[in-house]
Amino acid sequence: NIGYADGSLLQLASNGQRDFLKEIGVIRDSGKEHLTGCLVFPIKDDQGRTLGLYGRSISPTSKTPHLYLKGNHKGIFNRKTSKVYDEIILTECIIDCLSLVQLGIENVQAIYGTGGFTPEHLETLRADRVKTIIIALDNDKPGREASEKYKAQLLDEGFQVKVIFPAGAKDWNEYLLQKGTKAEVLKQIEEAELLKAEPKEPSEFEARKEGQKYLFTIKGLCYRLLGVKPAFVSSLRVNIRAEFEERNFLDNVDLYSARSRSVFSQNLAQLFGMEASRIEKDLLQIVEHLEEERDKALMEFADKPVTMTDDDKALGLELLQDPNLFDRILEDTETL
Repeated sequence: NIGYADGSLLQLASNGQRDFLKEIGVIRDSGKEHLTGCLVFPIKDDQGRTLGLYGRSISPTSKTPHLYLKGNHKGIFNRKTSKVYDEIILTECIIDCLSLVQLGIENVQAIYGTGGFTPEHLETLRADRVKTIIIALDNDKPGREASEKYKAQLLDEGFQVKVIFPAGAKDWNEYLLQKGTKAEVLKQIEEAELLKAEPKEPSEFEARKEGQKYLFTIKGLCYRLLGVKPAFVSSLRVNIRAEFEERNFLDNVDLYSARSRSVFSQNLAQLFGMEASRIEKDLLQIVEHLEEERDKALMEFADKPVTMTDDDKALGLELLQDPNLFDRILEDTETL
């Protein structure tokens, strides 16, 4: 959906359309087209709805080479990728983001320049439970200074962080044009130092398991969880009882759903007189702990040697060599 604004929009738009385009900033108050002479990139949400536009002037003498619609920045370019990957690369602009995508590296999102890491970026990375952020800004003084600032911020928020710069180039688009390769970028990421947040004080987070029940105490607030499945993958629906100063709150929550966590956090915060953001952080800590416990159990299971008996082998071969294998699979699926 990349386009070019050639200045003809004013002749094509009806009066009603012009009013709307003026309202969102595509047409300026002066009546001129805002993005004339720019390559134009839509910034969409995870449902594919356009929230904003980014214009990059193709004129080398332009005084304002980067243009956005009026108001606060909305949306995140390549929004869907943080729902898929737990490691996200942040670039300084959309064209740098697309340059890495062109190299075959998909887990990239763009910020709005060196000062353009917005609260929406942070909340999205939290909600999508991204674990590692690779800061990949421009290889110049502003880019390096911003990298240091965001490194400290993201570490403080509990993310793991790596910092890289385009080797031998000012930015990732220049790196692409200089015939840089995907393998070189991946090697740079692999060799970059992995920075981790300072461990939290033991008194801030305590976890224990009693039978099928998990008990978490975080800064005086107690959470009791029931219904945690041993090998959860895409859903983590549990029963939570929260207790604080003789008050308690009971609800069912899918800890893997940002919406479900948000509703629970807001209801609990209102009842207990706390910040909803604090409750949401507690829930994310609980998720991380449960994931660690699950992964440990899976590793222990994977380390155990598996020996097949002759009966096992015969049964397996009989199934695999059956000419009606497909029908048997369908029948078994129906039974399940």
